[in-house]
Amino acid sequence: MERFYKNGSKKFYLLLGYKSKLVSTFLSDFKKFNAKFIYEKKPLGTAGSLSKFSSYKYEDYFVTNCDIVTNENLINFYKFHKKNKSHITLMSATKKITIPYGVVELNKQGNFNKMNEKPDINFLVNTGIYLVNSKVIKLVKKNRPYNFDNLLRDGIKKKLRIFSYPISDNSWIDIGDGLSFLNNQNTLERFVLKGV
Repeated sequence: MERFYKNGSKKFYLLLGYKSKLVSTFLSDFKKFNAKFIYEKKPLGTAGSLSKFSSYKYEDYFVTNCDIVTNENLINFYKFHKKNKSHITLMSATKKITIPYGVVELNKQGNFNKMNEKPDINFLVNTGIYLVNSKVIKLVKKNRPYNFDNLLRDGIKKKLRIFSYPISDNSWIDIGDGLSFLNNQNTLERFVLKGV
């Protein structure tokens, strides 16, 4: 929230389910965020709660999973979204994975062809940070579990404009578990407090 606030966001809607009272009590002390809490009576998935915004008048929404932190320039992300007239823009990061073994390649007959020693494979992965145009929200049915992968798939079927905004793998952190949080505390401080 601090990163979004520093990049110009002045209103926050927090969609809460698990431990909702604890989270809302803690965040109520941070008045500058102008936070409004929306409670899920049952788990609605990563996109299901967007249906609660059907009567709101904003044109675009930043949507982020609560366990994702980025130091990416969110204004540039927004400009990219608007420039492309995108319905959904997902922030995606380059991820290099090194296979820790020699990878064997076979020829068409199934015989040994060659071996690549510990090759790198590059992927573009979803960071869990999105920009969503209000027109997309009507695709989300009320009080039905619905995940972002379903929303993206349905958006493709409806021929919506969906773009990927690529960032460096060093520009985001997933702190979704305790070990990840502990291992990334120094980086979190740089991202959030120092605005690096």
